[in-house]
Amino acid sequence: MKDLIPVWKPTNMTSYDVIRIIQSINSEIKVGHCGTLDPFASGVLLLCIGKNTKNISKFMLLNKVYHASINLNEETDTLDLTGRIIKKNNKSIEITKKNIEKSISDLTGINICQIPPYFSAKKFHGLKMYEYARNDIFIRRKPSLVDIHSISLKSYSNSSIKIKVNCGKGVYIRSIARDLAYKLKTYGYLKELIRSEIGEYNISNCYQIEDLPDVCS
Repeated sequence: MKDLIPVWKPTNMTSYDVIRIIQSINSEIKVGHCGTLDPFASGVLLLCIGKNTKNISKFMLLNKVYHASINLNEETDTLDLTGRIIKKNNKSIEITKKNIEKSISDLTGINICQIPPYFSAKKFHGLKMYEYARNDIFIRRKPSLVDIHSISLKSYSNSSIKIKVNCGKGVYIRSIARDLAYKLKTYGYLKELIRSEIGEYNISNCYQIEDLPDVCS
């Protein structure tokens, strides 16, 4: 069996669902992912197998490319389409390319200060943040320093924006959606997310879910 398996994760499946599929084929192997993907998102998921799980931290340093669609004028508690709406902008706004590109510039660079979502896997006193948030306990989040190499504007309207993000480890695209909307003086959440690349891995060299029985046998 390969010691690194790049998988194209579909929507409506957790990263651990993919791991469980592999372990159902061979329960004796050790499997770990190199950066989770939310259930609503699709794209590249790198899985380390066996002794290669020791190298997960190395693979997590690889650059990542995301394609994101942002819904404007509303914010959800999860900062994506799965959450409940907690904020609405009822005022008329006019989104311009100039304003978006200025806001994008402010969010791009090395050591960008980013506040993670309440619903995140970051830990506080041994529990993941989303475990608190699910019980309506909202912990004050510490900002993280992250590298966002570029954000490209693909399309926009007064109600949505599509962007391409090239970034390093630990970046929350949901936080970019929130922060970009704030800079445009409105609210926003992710309604679609595709991780198209991790390092050299993309859809052309990833296995589909239905390929895993052959790959892991």
